[in-house]
Amino acid sequence: MLMLDFKFFVLYFIFIFHLIPAQEYNVRSYGAKGDGVTSDTIAVRSALAAASNTNGGRVIFDSGYIFLTGCFNVTSNVILDVRGTILGSINVSDYEVISILPWYGYHTDLVKQPFVYMYNATNVTITGGGTIDGNGPYWYRCMINDTNPPCYPYGRYATDKE
Repeated sequence: MLMLDFKFFVLYFIFIFHLIPAQEYNVRSYGAKGDGVTSDTIAVRSALAAASNTNGGRVIFDSGYIFLTGCFNVTSNVILDVRGTILGSINVSDYEVISILPWYGYHTDLVKQPFVYMYNATNVTITGGGTIDGNGPYWYRCMINDTNPPCYPYGRYATDKE
């Protein structure tokens, strides 16, 4: 009987734990304007850091807004609730330098971080019905024209022969 009570007790707390809502971090509360012109990079990174510091939570990008941002890290146990638009910056300095990643064999990454970075993150959800727009056509034209390389932030590889 005691074992049955203990199992019920554990299952009850697991059930109750799932009913507790995740902490919410609205990027506008961290200073994001969402006007599509002003850089919201610091606000987005701050909201994500706050979620990371509490072992996860829901990071909200409100509908009707365009959040212009450089690269950002998403850590484990984070829900990206994208109701509006996250727009990738076209300023290459908004993409931080990262360590070379080892999994390409003889290839190496250029040292700019991807727009949305989730290295070793688990339990990440993207929801909300909004848009994540990395501004791909701009970076593609930059890569094709190859003006003043590296003008694009994404992980382009190089070989030892280059």
